[in-house]
Amino acid sequence: DLLESIDEKDFVLLNIKNTVWPYAEEKGRGNVLWPFRASLTGLERSPEPFTVADVLGKPETLKRLKIAVNMLQ
Repeated sequence: DLLESIDEKDFVLLNIKNTVWPYAEEKGRGNVLWPFRASLTGLERSPEPFTVADVLGKPETLKRLKIAVNMLQ
């Protein structure tokens, strides 16, 4: 929901980070950022998820996150 709130033309690294970071601080950075990274890349180690999301763009980022959520249900 957080990422869906960002307009596609504004879906860039800084806006992504500013949107997700407070939630990650509240819930625990490792609890949010590691699953975010793994959902986007399929890797345990990769560039930070904000950078990956910026490169992938909003539609692909949301698609990958939804796939990951569906795998967990």
